[in-house]
Amino acid sequence: KLPGRMHACGHDGHTAILLAAAAQLAATRQFNGTLNVIFQPDEEGLAGAKAMIDDGLFERFPCDSVYALHNMPGLPVGTCVVQAGPTMASSERVSIRITGKGGHGAMPELSVDPVMALNSLISGIQTIKSRNLSVEDYAVISIGMIQAGTVYNIIPDEACMLLSVRTDTAQTQQKINSRIDALAKGHAESYGVEIDVQFTQLAPALCNSDHESALLRDSLRPLFADGALLDKMPKKVMGTEDFAYMLQARP
Repeated sequence: KLPGRMHACGHDGHTAILLAAAAQLAATRQFNGTLNVIFQPDEEGLAGAKAMIDDGLFERFPCDSVYALHNMPGLPVGTCVVQAGPTMASSERVSIRITGKGGHGAMPELSVDPVMALNSLISGIQTIKSRNLSVEDYAVISIGMIQAGTVYNIIPDEACMLLSVRTDTAQTQQKINSRIDALAKGHAESYGVEIDVQFTQLAPALCNSDHESALLRDSLRPLFADGALLDKMPKKVMGTEDFAYMLQARP
C-alpha cells in the first residue's frame, strides 16, 4: 500500500523457495518415500510451529524427520550453514511483581518500599551470568520493562519488571530460573515484601540432531563452492526459532 516500502521479513522468500523446491521434486521424483511440504506461519511470534503440532501436524502427515530453512541476513550470499547440536536460543519471558505497602514520600518509615527491593533485585539478577554460570553456559538476560509508581512523592504499593531470558540448552535455562527464584525469595525476606515470579516459555532451544545434520550436509555438498558449506555459525546466535518445537517432536 505504501510505494517503496515492504515488510521484508523473509516470509515471501521462504514461500517462494519451498514452492520452487516442491515443483522441482514433483517434476524429477528423485527421492523415495513421502515428502510433506510444510508452510509454517508466525515464526516471529514464536507460535506457528507449536500451533501446527497441537493441531495434529505429525499425526495427519507422519514424518520420520523434519528439516527447515532459516534465511539469515549477515551471512555472505551463497553461504549455507548446517550446524549439529545447539544452534539457536530458547526464549523465555519472566514476570516479577513486588508488593509492598505504599505511603507518603515524607514518611517512608510507615511504608514498605517495593522500589528498593526491585532496585536490589535487578543488581542480583545481573550477577547470574557472571557468578552462577560457567563460560560454556551461553545465556542472555535482559530486563526490558520496569514499572512502578505514579507521582514523585508517593511510595507505590507495587513494582514490576519483565525479563527476557535466552539460553542454548534447557539445563542452562533451569540454572537461571532456579537462581532467579532464590534471589526473589531472599529479597522478599530481607525487604519485607511479597514477590511473585512467573516463567513463560515462548520457545525452547533449537538443537539439531547429529544424523540428520550429517545427511543434509552430504546432500548439499555438491551444490556449494568449496568453503561455502559451513558446519557452524561464524558466531554464536542467541536469536530464537520456533522450529525448535518441531525438533522436540521429530529429529
